[in-house]
Amino acid sequence: MRVALLLVALLVATQDAHAEWRMGVSAYAGSRVLDERLDDYRWDVRPAPVLGLEGIARRGRAEFALAVERSSTEQALGLPGTTVAPRVDLTQVALRGRFHFFSRGPVAFSAGAGLGRMHLGWQPDALEVEVEGIAAPLQIDYAPVDTWRRELAIGAEWRLTHSLALGLVGEQSWFDLDTAHRAGDAIVDQNETFSSLDFRLHLKWTFAARTEATR
Repeated sequence: MRVALLLVALLVATQDAHAEWRMGVSAYAGSRVLDERLDDYRWDVRPAPVLGLEGIARRGRAEFALAVERSSTEQALGLPGTTVAPRVDLTQVALRGRFHFFSRGPVAFSAGAGLGRMHLGWQPDALEVEVEGIAAPLQIDYAPVDTWRRELAIGAEWRLTHSLALGLVGEQSWFDLDTAHRAGDAIVDQNETFSSLDFRLHLKWTFAARTEATR
């Protein structure tokens, strides 16, 4: 709800009759740190690269972006005598809103929020594992998972030219996963919320979008 309200506020902020629309793209790279609690499920939670691309629309102080990004980690099996760790690919499409609340010279500071749909896929997605003490190989299947991801971010942008800017963004996000863990002699299934922390370096290019016909 807070994300939706912030996006609505950003939309209202664009209603400036004297501000021009600017369109553009932003390519970014950075590092993602996953929730330490995922280590309980044998995820590798060390910092991992994240890459992305945004399409941008900006008017006045408000900016909207449609982003596609990708990151990955590994999840160990945790079975005796096995060292296999399938790769977990995290692919997301997100809608983001940012408000540039303060600027000084060529530097501007922003705050924003986003909502994305994240797809988790395992490679390989099926394994046959030989386990000591079990005659037949153990079959393990990894079903893909789709979940919503909520984002809050702050950033700083340094304008290099009228059309080119370099930005640094810090982003905290949350997503939900169905999990299973042992509690005594029982297996407990529940839905848990996990977080991640991203730091990204953006290279942004924008241009004026002229909507009025030339007279």
